[in-house]
Amino acid sequence: MKNYESLVTKIEEKTEEFKENLRYNDFERSLTDLMNQYLADHIQSVLESLMHDKWFLSVLCSIAGKRCLSFEGYRLVSVSVLNDQRVLVSSPYFYNRVKKKKGRKKKGRSKGNNIDCYLGLKEIGMVGSFSGNLASEICKMALLSPSEDMAVRLLSDRGVVINGKTLRKIVRDVGQIGLACRGVISVDQKQTTISGTLVIGIDGGRLRERRTKPGRKKQDMQRQGYTTDWKEPVLFTMYLTDDKGNVDKSFQPLYDATMQGKDYAFGLIEDYLDAIDTSAISRVVFCGDGAPWIWSRAEELFARRFQDKQTWQVLDYTHAKQALEEILDLLPAKCKEPAKIRKVFKEALWKGQIDTMEKLIKINFAGKRKEKALNKWDNYFHSNEKRMQYSRFMNEGLPQGSGCVESAIRRVINLRLKSCGSFWKKENAEIYLFLRSQLITGRWNTFFRNLTNRAELSDNQIEIKSNAYLKWAA
Repeated sequence: MKNYESLVTKIEEKTEEFKENLRYNDFERSLTDLMNQYLADHIQSVLESLMHDKWFLSVLCSIAGKRCLSFEGYRLVSVSVLNDQRVLVSSPYFYNRVKKKKGRKKKGRSKGNNIDCYLGLKEIGMVGSFSGNLASEICKMALLSPSEDMAVRLLSDRGVVINGKTLRKIVRDVGQIGLACRGVISVDQKQTTISGTLVIGIDGGRLRERRTKPGRKKQDMQRQGYTTDWKEPVLFTMYLTDDKGNVDKSFQPLYDATMQGKDYAFGLIEDYLDAIDTSAISRVVFCGDGAPWIWSRAEELFARRFQDKQTWQVLDYTHAKQALEEILDLLPAKCKEPAKIRKVFKEALWKGQIDTMEKLIKINFAGKRKEKALNKWDNYFHSNEKRMQYSRFMNEGLPQGSGCVESAIRRVINLRLKSCGSFWKKENAEIYLFLRSQLITGRWNTFFRNLTNRAELSDNQIEIKSNAYLKWAA
């Protein structure tokens, strides 16, 4: 009550000052500061009471016993809350009681790690020493800003003062915890049943991977050099449509991207399918460009999971038209009515009359141009004939292209990770790809709610230490 009465008195004083100087912005900021300080004091009091509660301590000790952790007493820890006020809390401290391997003791090694030492903070939804809400705001700013320096400056303007190292640690901690529960953590467990047509799209993007050069650093060099080769992250999307092909906006699409290769990406697709109930799905459509690696794996996925469903494969119409242009560019210079010939070719493509295209090539081309055109037709169009029935797709209410995945690549990868002069370590790129996917699809709140309530997820999900580097799947 004393704190409340003091707050009311200070608010009245600030109000009188505002009536005299008429500086509303200063008045607004001063009131915000007063409220933040009052709320921080209240939060500190509540946390102190909870951490010393006997029932809560018994729950923590029960959880710690399953993780080979022992209670060592209470320690003061500084906690940052949403309004960036830091409060000191006396929190239960746990350490790992597993016997360490014999050998030379490493300097500065702690008894536990950043999460398990303060188990009480973790169980109430803290991310390290930051409240979940504050960690969420910091992550979103880092993911949306063009650089970490810009994110730090923008956060500072909002009253959250951190340095680049702290920002990177928070993003890394959130990303690694999320990656440990990948496929489950993005899905609302209370709304897992879906119906309609499930559309899955997949494609590759581009970014530069930073890799340290092998060998020892030369004496005349201040630091070890590194390479920046282009790499192809694989991104996939999932969304729903109705029988007429209209997008079901009640279902938020699922995006994810990985640096771990094509097979791993298809494994992730199955992880997401495991997290949602697809029993009510009427049709499954797989969209992509003409890359053979997509269709061979898509057919295996259909045979393994959707034997009782109607399945379709759609090669993106825009990519098909681009491939057709490569053939039409081989038309002889002296060809009569080239515009009419082009129109006939495009009509045949739209109707899926791939054999007609072959006949048109034989009639209108000659010599080496004819040979090149037939090779292109055989390698691209003939082998994908069943995926190019675009007029039928439209009549069936199916998508005719992979525009969703193309748009996702631009928003998830290109606008942040492909920017000029950006070179990414593989583990950092994986975290940003995953987190940006959750943010852009509108699933961030679901993702973070599940992250701060990880005990409610599947028991078979593996917890990952916040100070451990990401370990890649085989």
